[in-house]
Amino acid sequence: METKAAIRERILTQRRGLQPHEAFRKSESIRAQLWLLSEFQVAGRVFIYVSAKDNEADTRAMIEALLEEGREVACPCTATDRSITWRQIESPKDLVAARYGIPEPHADCPILMPDSCSVVLVPGIAFTRIGDRIGFGAGYFDRFLAECPGISIGLCYDFQIVDKIAVEPHDIPVHIVVTETAAYRSEK
Repeated sequence: METKAAIRERILTQRRGLQPHEAFRKSESIRAQLWLLSEFQVAGRVFIYVSAKDNEADTRAMIEALLEEGREVACPCTATDRSITWRQIESPKDLVAARYGIPEPHADCPILMPDSCSVVLVPGIAFTRIGDRIGFGAGYFDRFLAECPGISIGLCYDFQIVDKIAVEPHDIPVHIVVTETAAYRSEK
């Protein structure tokens, strides 16, 4: 079985190689697939990462669309202890430059906690069809997902789907994985 490091390197190389118009087109298709999910349609509170790395599936247009729909939108703030605090934003202007080059809500934005009706959009480098994921290896989202009562949805391009990932005890799968052509539901 391919190691996490090998999968991470292979997929990141492929993702970095996407042309901007390809990444845009694929991201728009992912957004369309996401908006079709019943769990997403009824979620009044959406916890969403801010895309910023290596041609990630673009979430900035999603953030703007969610705000226009009047939904509560929260974006992550990371701490040195590798935990995530989610802060509600009213506008993309509430996002400021932070560590790792990823915009985060400013400190005046109110903290928002997920409930069982919330949806959390999760980044990843690779996913399986049953929700296992590989991130950048720091464990921020695994720690958060271990305690999150809502529905977790991973966003990625079709080529980021792999057959198998060597799962460790601290790895937390997502409930649904959405690509530009499909939505896969976990059986776990």
